Amino acid sequence: MDLLLYEWGKRQIIDLDIRPPDGFLETIASRSGIDLNTLRCMTIVGWVPWLIDSFDLDGDSFNCYVNQFSVLLPKKFRLMRTAPGWRAWLPQTIYQRVCPVCLSKSIEKPIYKLAWQLPLFVSCPVHGCWLELVRGYSDNFHSSVDRGSLPRAADQVITKMDRYTEQAFTTGYVNLPRRNIHAGLWYRLLRTLIEEISTPVTRCGAQSKTLKKIWSSLGYSLRAGKLYWQPFEILEPAVQVQFLEAAATTLSYDRNPRNKSLGDIRLFIVT
Repeated sequence: MDLLLYEWGKRQIIDLDIRPPDGFLETIASRSGIDLNTLRCMTIVGWVPWLIDSFDLDGDSFNCYVNQFSVLLPKKFRLMRTAPGWRAWLPQTIYQRVCPVCLSKSIEKPIYKLAWQLPLFVSCPVHGCWLELVRGYSDNFHSSVDRGSLPRAADQVITKMDRYTEQAFTTGYVNLPRRNIHAGLWYRLLRTLIEEISTPVTRCGAQSKTLKKIWSSLGYSLRAGKLYWQPFEILEPAVQVQFLEAAATTLSYDRNPRNKSLGDIRLFIVT
């Protein structure tokens, strides 16, 4: 930290994870011997344009990203939205999520994954347990959480979805039951699905029954209880988790490929 302050001035560590200042990674690469491309992939800006289209703000970036595809609902049921300053998957407040099993097995330093700071995962894809939320980086995680309640096993449909997302991050593609797709397509399809299950049922026609069944199967209110629309990225972490649970449930909802009521979701069924 002292070296960072000396070289780059007062900065939040998370700023370096998201979008390092110009010259920062080049300096680290020259002094560490680590390849510059490897370092870029260790930051969120290194995932442009796969995860995030661009860091340059565009007034229509939301609709270009979220309304490009249709998974659960026909596009005619969705509204064009205005979301100033919006960037896909990047929340207004960054929270650290950790896997209790990964953490307990780490010998020297706690294991923190950059991807787990984004509202993309609910569970640890390796251990199949819920990620636990902590504020900031804490070496005292276990002292602040009841150890007897951890780890909490996640439902199989959740871990399946999270393993797809992990595969996207680590390999650049997702091996779905019917075909392989590019990681960038997976992120957009998942974000589209989250937007679709946030659609008011009054706009969904016959598909409203499907939405109601998805939310009720989890014991949650429609749209996670949100009475008015907000971008998924600015919702509270607990509400984001409910939307991700609903997305995972949707992906496992209809196992009959002849059922056309769920549109293109037939291509993304969890089996």
